[in-house]
Parts: sequence; structure tokens; C-alpha cells
Amino acid sequence: MNAENKNTSHGAINLAVELGSCLERAGGKPLFAQLYSQICHLILNQRLSGGEKLPSSRAMATDLGLSRTTVVSAYEQLEAEGYIEARRGAGVFVVEGLSEGLFESVAATARPLSVPPGKEITT
Repeated sequence: MNAENKNTSHGAINLAVELGSCLERAGGKPLFAQLYSQICHLILNQRLSGGEKLPSSRAMATDLGLSRTTVVSAYEQLEAEGYIEARRGAGVFVVEGLSEGLFESVAATARPLSVPPGKEITT
């Protein structure tokens, strides 16, 4: 594991360990989508803080045993949705100042839906 992905004194998580255990390589969902979802989840649950540097796409790919294209695709989606930002020559960082409203809306949508009596949810 490279030095860029080590825990720091301010309590940062080890992404390779955290994410590696969540990826289902034999699953039907593409790996870039799983990686995107997991990083997004960590940001929304405030396990990754604003301003925190993410590993480079090369380092993340190596640490997770993924192709760099997979990691770049996940990072691009996170950046397009405003969760991370790439700073030329400096790296990729979690966006600072994500509003508390965002975290509250995520918590609100995580509640189970109530289904009226006699109705069933079909998939």
C-alpha cells in the first residue's frame, strides 16, 4: 500500500481497506458504479471530510486491484455531481462546504417508505 493512502493523525480512514471490502467483483453492478457509490456514501456519512485528499487514480487502482479507467470513471462521476474536485497538480479532494442540508436530505431519504395497508411494493 502506498504512503498516500495511510491513516493520518486526524482520523482519516484507509480507503483501500474500507473500499476493498465493499466491492463485489462477481456482482452484476459495474465496478466503477460500486466504487462511486461507496465513496459517495463515505462522503455523505461524513467519514471523508471536506478538503480531504483522495488517492490518485493510479494509486487507488493499484491498491484496489482495479483498472485505472474504472477509478477515473468513478472519480469523474463524483466530480460531475459536486462531491470531489480535481486540483491541477495537487490531486483530488472532497469538496469543502457541502451543505448540512445535503446531509439532512440523505438522512431523510434513508428512512423506510411506509406502504398503505393492503398495498404491496412490486419490483
